[in-house]
Amino acid sequence: MKFAEFHEGQVIEAGPYTVTEQEILQFARSYDPQWFHTDPEAAAKGPFGGLIASGWHTGGIAMKLVAQAALEGSESFASPGLAHLRWPHPVRPGDVLRVVADVLEVRRSDKRATLGILRWRWRLFNQHDTMVLDYIRETDGELAQKIMDNMFTFDDLVGVDDKAIQALLKEVQTESLVIALKGAAPELREKVFKNMSTRAGETLREELDSRGPVRVAEVEVEQKEMLKVVRRLVEEGVIVLGGGGDDQFV
Repeated sequence: MKFAEFHEGQVIEAGPYTVTEQEILQFARSYDPQWFHTDPEAAAKGPFGGLIASGWHTGGIAMKLVAQAALEGSESFASPGLAHLRWPHPVRPGDVLRVVADVLEVRRSDKRATLGILRWRWRLFNQHDTMVLDYIRETDGELAQKIMDNMFTFDDLVGVDDKAIQALLKEVQTESLVIALKGAAPELREKVFKNMSTRAGETLREELDSRGPVRVAEVEVEQKEMLKVVRRLVEEGVIVLGGGGDDQFV
């Protein structure tokens, strides 16, 4: 595609691409030699229950798909960099991947209309429509932040480290926590219980079990308030998102 063919709001899809165990091993042994990428037997006993691809390998697959679908024959010669990069879920042998590229903004050169800066978001999904890669190629930090604010959900807290959860719990009232957890995934509930004292955890379990139905709107309000606390703690440097959990293994 030529640069003139890109426009804001455009969606480009490409794939499928089937990931093999052989390529996972080959890439990881050359560029990311961590055991959960290179040793199938050890990985089977690890936290993911099997071999997973390097996150950089996953990014390379997305690059290949987009290059074949949109960049071949274009005037593209460089990228100013990435503003945001996440690997929400691991890629495993046999996964069938497809990429969805959303054009966020097209900035054309005043001197040459055929050149400019393209800002777009690439998302890679597997055969279950689970997102395994999400990144924004652009240089505008404000735009990236707006998108990231919408992408980080309450259930994403399951991926932060224990220290961050403990810091968050110190800032939240029990009543708000109970309501917020009523709509949380079981994995997140267990993570919260694990980061409380035995007595406090048991009390919270009892309150959750005894609490009757809660309106979805009420749950969403409390979850959003907790996310505001998370963002404040990040800004204050108290916690760092992405410093633990699954992010250590991709």
